[in-house]
Amino acid sequence: MSIEKAQRQLGFRPQHSNKDALLRNFQWYIAHRDSFEKQSGVSHRVPWKQGALGLAKLFF
Repeated sequence: MSIEKAQRQLGFRPQHSNKDALLRNFQWYIAHRDSFEKQSGVSHRVPWKQGALGLAKLFF
């Protein structure tokens, strides 16, 4: 995704490169992951409620 339009129209300048942002987010996650492990909730392993798409899969 390009940020050229935001740079041109709004004068936006990112504070961090994509690499730096990814590393910062990963480091934050590592520092806080204990708080996530204690929470219960929906994960990516729970099937998505597909509604009409699930019905369409029965026919195709």
